[in-house]
Amino acid sequence: MTIIMEEEKNLPFWRDILGHGEEIGRLRKAAAARLLPHALIFTGPEGVGKRKVAFALAATILCSEEDAPCGKCPSCKALAAMSHPDYYELEPEIRGKSTRLIRIDEVRVLRLEAVRRPTLSKSRVMLIDGVNCMNEQAQNSFLKILEEPPEFTRFLLITSRPAALLDG
Repeated sequence: MTIIMEEEKNLPFWRDILGHGEEIGRLRKAAAARLLPHALIFTGPEGVGKRKVAFALAATILCSEEDAPCGKCPSCKALAAMSHPDYYELEPEIRGKSTRLIRIDEVRVLRLEAVRRPTLSKSRVMLIDGVNCMNEQAQNSFLKILEEPPEFTRFLLITSRPAALLDG
């Protein structure tokens, strides 16, 4: 029987993710060597675990220990409590009957967050779930920060519809 510490219960660990073994191996290796690109896009059908993998990678990037995520350091504890100062998450807002949309105002806030220096970790992580739900104006604004990102910020983008993204 495994006892899960209180601070670990919301933190994703690589061992908890089923499938994606080859991809996870590459991500973990790149993260350990500090060779992750400034932006990664996770694509695939709904429900295959893109968000879980992206969040585990965010925890790995933000963790201060070598075997990341450890679940015990201040960074892991803050992320598990969803109060990490260097983690920013953006999801589409639902308005009307089911229109999911990320608007320009939300992207402007994200851009301001992305340029802030990290305070608890060595990097900042911006996770955008449903990046395909940005309207054209929001996508154009977001492309500006992607073209010239701060050296300490990593963008993790999640979509099940990559064709809906503007060419950048």
